Amino acid sequence: MTFKKAFNIGYFVLLLSFVVVYFLLPVDQLFTAIMILTLLFGVYQFVIFKKLKEQKYNKKRHMWFCQLNDDRPS
Repeated sequence: MTFKKAFNIGYFVLLLSFVVVYFLLPVDQLFTAIMILTLLFGVYQFVIFKKLKEQKYNKKRHMWFCQLNDDRPS
């Protein structure tokens, strides 16, 4: 999964949760709920960025290792 696809899925869930919060919570709790949802989306974005960066690093490292041993998959 690419970063853009994971980001779009997370953004869709964020917007959907905004709508649910808007209709289900009283007015005095909306600001707190929106701030918490925004922070959770930020954490989600950080986690997927780190995972995909690590995945890209491992893929590059595997390709280098295969070239080193001339052990390329066919």
